Amino acid sequence: VALAVGASGGAALRAALLAGAPGADVSLTQLRDRVSSSGALFDGRLRVVTVERGSGRRVVFGAPGAPPAGVGEAVQASCSVPWIFAPVLIGERQYVDGGVWSNTNLDVAPAGRDTQVLCLNPIASVEIALASPFGALRAIAGSAAALETLAVRSRGARVRMLGPAGDTARVMGPNLMNPRPRDEVLAGGYAQGLRLGGGRPPSRATA
Repeated sequence: VALAVGASGGAALRAALLAGAPGADVSLTQLRDRVSSSGALFDGRLRVVTVERGSGRRVVFGAPGAPPAGVGEAVQASCSVPWIFAPVLIGERQYVDGGVWSNTNLDVAPAGRDTQVLCLNPIASVEIALASPFGALRAIAGSAAALETLAVRSRGARVRMLGPAGDTARVMGPNLMNPRPRDEVLAGGYAQGLRLGGGRPPSRATA
């Protein structure tokens, strides 16, 4: 399946936009160091999606043929939203958030026949008016996610897309980078996960 988000013209447009992005001084080095200290490795299962700033093309660290990188620096790059965080230098190239390519990047999941893919899409159900810039972003991201889902299903995999439940979506609001409702959003996501899994919260040890 030829995805529209993967067209060479789209990569050129991304490269032009990224080249014009103002420099950002904030770097996610603490995140990189925490991930690195965890001992996480690319073991053939993990994929971390980024966009190479110079070409505008998607680079999936951990996938066959990807440039060498540590998990920590790959995750740092994958979280480095342009205009907010500085790009990350890996080797001789700069990388930014894979969301510049697609909000989900679902099509790179190493899934084949009779496998199950669970996609957590944070803006899948956020109630944002389409007239707003964030609403337009949601519409574009939704179209890309639909195409990516078709691509994965064409391999024989089963795909389930999940977004925040109603109350959590309203708490998130239209500004997806606003840190203020973080605790409420985390609590809502945790509760939603428990409901979906039919599980119970872990019991606390008593003295």
